[in-house]
Amino acid sequence: MSITWYAPLVILVGLGLWLGGDVLGSVVALLFFSLFGGGAAFVLGTTSIQPTSLFQIFLLAHLLLSMFTRTSHVNIGLKTNGYLMFYSIYGAVTAFILPRIFARSMALPPMLINNSDTYYVSALGFSRQNITTAIYMMGTLAASICAGAATADPKSRRVIVNWSILIAWAHVGFGVLGVIATKAGGSAIISFFRNAKYAELNEQTVGFVRMDGIFPEPSSYGAYAFVWFVFMVELWLRQIKPIWTGLTAAALLAVLLACTSTTAYFSLAAYAGVMLARWVIAPGGLQLRKLAVLGFGGLSVICLVLALVAFVPSIAGLLSRALASMTVHKLDSTSGLQRAFWVKAGVVAFVKSHGLGVGAGSFRCSSLIFAILGATGVVGTAAFACVVLNILQPLRAKTYDLSSASRDAVGASAAWAACAGLFPALVSLPSPDPGVLFGVFGGLALGWGYLAEKSRPASPLPALFARRGEVGSPEVAAI
Repeated sequence: MSITWYAPLVILVGLGLWLGGDVLGSVVALLFFSLFGGGAAFVLGTTSIQPTSLFQIFLLAHLLLSMFTRTSHVNIGLKTNGYLMFYSIYGAVTAFILPRIFARSMALPPMLINNSDTYYVSALGFSRQNITTAIYMMGTLAASICAGAATADPKSRRVIVNWSILIAWAHVGFGVLGVIATKAGGSAIISFFRNAKYAELNEQTVGFVRMDGIFPEPSSYGAYAFVWFVFMVELWLRQIKPIWTGLTAAALLAVLLACTSTTAYFSLAAYAGVMLARWVIAPGGLQLRKLAVLGFGGLSVICLVLALVAFVPSIAGLLSRALASMTVHKLDSTSGLQRAFWVKAGVVAFVKSHGLGVGAGSFRCSSLIFAILGATGVVGTAAFACVVLNILQPLRAKTYDLSSASRDAVGASAAWAACAGLFPALVSLPSPDPGVLFGVFGGLALGWGYLAEKSRPASPLPALFARRGEVGSPEVAAI
């Protein structure tokens, strides 16, 4: 086992928050450490323990220690996470039981990648990856419970918004630094932060350096950026720190386009489609100036593309080849064929297990939906659907209300960040664990929503038809 510089940093921050901080501060620290997606605090052979995973231990311990002086905030996290609690525990149980039940009944691609064989498979059986995936799923649950508990802090909305802006800009900065360092031969700078034992892909596409920051690959860099992009856009639409959230969203959009990731492009297209559907279903609340900004931004991109085609055809051709290699030609590449093969593994696992699943961590997939389906079967898939619906609450008016006077403007933004933030996972995630960001944003959305409902006067009308424009909480108005 080797220890890196991340470990003492995480330990110092964790101990410092234990002594002089609160659970909200620990949740913010967890979000901060999630920036280092290519880093490792400990390296055990070929296994890397990320700073985020190590800090989750301190976060959970901090929550447990806080129960000696205050239990009401813990109850918020527990009450609001019933569906995720069932899904995570059920998934962890399947990881230990189902691989033994269906042992050697089928051959599936293992969680550990074999780079020498695109279609590598092995006989199904219990392995260390089942244990690892079970731990990750329970870690996501713990993060969500802690985030829900943190919402009891009166300043939680302001703190989360301010730190989210800083973290998003840091991610943008790491992406730009990575490109500059690669071009200037300063790869040692990036290696200092990206020290985990992952397959790092410093790719170039038709001469372009693909932006991956300190993440292992552009796909994971883009997936992380996309969650923060959704959160910033939703906050901007609801007039929460509109200048800062708007600028941050624009910067994140730029790096999402620059990372040339098919996953990022798919996610942007899916989110744009969801936004259009939202405005058709619930057109109210969108300010004219916001619509003008979005329209002007879209027209600017179109004009820029037309200008390149007309006046600089060589650059236009280069860009078109790069875009084609990452989109329409992606399915014919080795990576595309391998991802399709992994997705098929989820279908095979589901069918051959008769809808029961073969256990979390038993095989590698390339889609959250098919990973859940093949690993946890019908029960797990239904449970996770309930988790998403519970967070997003698609039949509630507050989900679509874009007024800054909404009682739960920041909470609704967090709900969209958690759920729409899953778009990259739909085409890239290898396991049924939705991840720490999903857990934190989902827990925040549920906690703030729970507190908003407690302070809301009883209404005789169904929630979907409740009157909009109610006065928001003083704390939201102060952001």
